Amino acid sequence: MDDLCEPVADASDFVFILSLRARFLYVSPRSCRDLLEYDNPADLNGKKLQEFVHPADLLAVIRELRSTKTGVAIHFLCRFRKRNTGYVYLDVAGHIYEGNSSNKKCFILSGRPVPITATPPIPCAPTSLDLWAKLSPQGLILYSSSANYPYFGLKPNNENILIGTQIHDIIILEDRTTFHQCLFLAVETKSVMECLVRVGESHKKTVIYLIPETGDDARHIFIRMSPVAGPGEQVVASGAAGLQLLGYLS
Repeated sequence: MDDLCEPVADASDFVFILSLRARFLYVSPRSCRDLLEYDNPADLNGKKLQEFVHPADLLAVIRELRSTKTGVAIHFLCRFRKRNTGYVYLDVAGHIYEGNSSNKKCFILSGRPVPITATPPIPCAPTSLDLWAKLSPQGLILYSSSANYPYFGLKPNNENILIGTQIHDIIILEDRTTFHQCLFLAVETKSVMECLVRVGESHKKTVIYLIPETGDDARHIFIRMSPVAGPGEQVVASGAAGLQLLGYLS
C-alpha cells in the first residue's frame, strides 16, 4: 500500500480497504489516529471488521458487503469502536475493486463521521408537557396527540392540524438538518435517538426523542417532544395518554 497517494493517507475521513473476508488491508493513518484514537494502523490491519463494528449494526454491514456487485456502490451506516471513548457513527460509502483476477478483489471504502448533537439531561419518564407523534420513516406525521399544541406555539382546537404533514415543518429551518440526521440514524440502526431543536412560531426549545418501532414488520418511528420548560410554566395533559393512543403502551 506504499504507493497510495499522500492525500489518501492524510484524509480526515476514515479511508480503508477490506479483503473479501472483511479483514483490514489498509487504513488511513491520520483518521486512524485522530478519529478512532488508534496510535498505529497496525492496531487494525489484519484484524476483522466485526471486531470493531457495534454488534447491533454488524448484520446489516455484512449483508451489504456480501450482496454488492462490481460497479454497484456500497453504502451503510454503523457504529465503529474507538480505542478509548466508545463508538463513533460512520457513514460509509465505496465500491468493490476487481483486478485482473478474483484473487485481487477487495472493498475500497471511506467512512465519514456523523455528528450527534448533545442534549441536556432531562428525565426519561413521560411528563405532562409532552407531545407524542407517530411518523413514517420519511418524517410524515401519521398521528399526534394534540392537548399540548398551544404550548409548542401550534394552532389550538384542531386535533388534525399536523396529520399528513412533515414533522420538519414545525422545526425552525436552522435545526432541521440536526433532526433529519437523528431520524436517519433511528431508522437505520433501530436505536433510540434524541436531539435538541426549536419548534413553533415561538421557537420553543424542545428535546425530541425518536423511538423506532420494534418487531419483524416494524416500519414507524414514535417521537416524544419534550419542551425545555422555563421557570413557572405549566400545562395540562398526559404524555402517557398520548403513548396509549399511539399503541406504544397497552
